[in-house]
Amino acid sequence: MGEFISLLVAIILVVAFAIAWMRIFSKAGYPAWCGLLMLVPPINVILILYFGFAEWPIHRKDTIIDPDKEDKEKKEFKKKSNFPSDFS
Repeated sequence: MGEFISLLVAIILVVAFAIAWMRIFSKAGYPAWCGLLMLVPPINVILILYFGFAEWPIHRKDTIIDPDKEDKEKKEFKKKSNFPSDFS
């Protein structure tokens, strides 16, 4: 019975870490399936080094939000909202 519980806990932990890594890679702009590569022992060390030192897709110039566009959106939101203008 103890072996079954240990196996169940191990499976739950592996799934939890796989989901966490998939979300991290997705938020960084990489495909989510790259998170599954973190479960492969030799590849995970190489991947984490690459992940740490490479330029992330989310930080590339073509994905950066235009600050002027963001300011316009904020102004439009303020116009639509009922908040006093001294709230920034």
